Amino acid sequence: VNPYAETLLAGAIEQYGPRGTDEYLFQLWQMVPEQYMEGVLAENWKVTADPPGVTFYLRQGIMWTGNTNIGMEPRELIADDVAFHLERLKAKPGNESRYAFVKSITATDRYTVHVEMSEYTANWPMLLGWWIGTAIHPPEVVEADASDWRNAVGTGPFIITNYVEGSACTYERNPNYRGTTTINGKEYQLPFIDELIYPIIPDESTQLAALRTGQVDWMPIIQPIYEDSLTQSSPGLIQSKYLSASVTAWKINAISSEYFCNRNIRRALMIATDLKGIRDSLFPGGEIDGFPLAQGLPAYTPLEELPES
Repeated sequence: VNPYAETLLAGAIEQYGPRGTDEYLFQLWQMVPEQYMEGVLAENWKVTADPPGVTFYLRQGIMWTGNTNIGMEPRELIADDVAFHLERLKAKPGNESRYAFVKSITATDRYTVHVEMSEYTANWPMLLGWWIGTAIHPPEVVEADASDWRNAVGTGPFIITNYVEGSACTYERNPNYRGTTTINGKEYQLPFIDELIYPIIPDESTQLAALRTGQVDWMPIIQPIYEDSLTQSSPGLIQSKYLSASVTAWKINAISSEYFCNRNIRRALMIATDLKGIRDSLFPGGEIDGFPLAQGLPAYTPLEELPES
């Protein structure tokens, strides 16, 4: 979750989450089907089949906050910014195969970006719209050194004001943020708070102590084994249990091995491996097949019902 930089797309939590129809459980690292997405920087988008691609139509009037540290004045977000960022994301070392489906990225006018694909890829919303690295940054930040937090510029609800390594990252409210939300028929300006602090607490016991004593207001991931003790020590704490859709995988090199390149051997390994036993030994429950979609979600299809190819 990036408090100061925004993505092209995001899950439509207000519409389909608890305050809306409550028909989709939005989770961290959860694959979100396209019908439950909404535009953030993009007002809307269009997928084309021949040639395959997707066109993003940006919202007009979205402003970069600017940053005096790099001599950047506030200015409007435009298609060139988005194309620049996506090109940089594609070219990042390690992303070559992941973004091999992207044939070209073009800013066709001031508010339109077209991504042509060499072949259609169903998970394009994640890879282009909302996943790791997709929060859009302007060229000025890259030119000044994007690794220095003092150079950060975004379009989001907060502005980063301080970072202390191993301690915390601090943000203040963006007074010019465009976002609003409606609660019980009344519209409110976002964000609600003036300051946001992300504490950096590596030690798990210290994390739990901070949660119990109210030093932190929200913690996204807690092991289920602490549920009962947290309920006893902090009865007012709101807890929500869900499958995190994270995955623990045993990766096999099927290319260079004369054994693992044999499909029958890989099948035998799957049949002989006690996945349930491994799960019960290492984790307090959970599903065997929980990623990229967990059971209970509208788009989930049981493994035995999936086509063979």
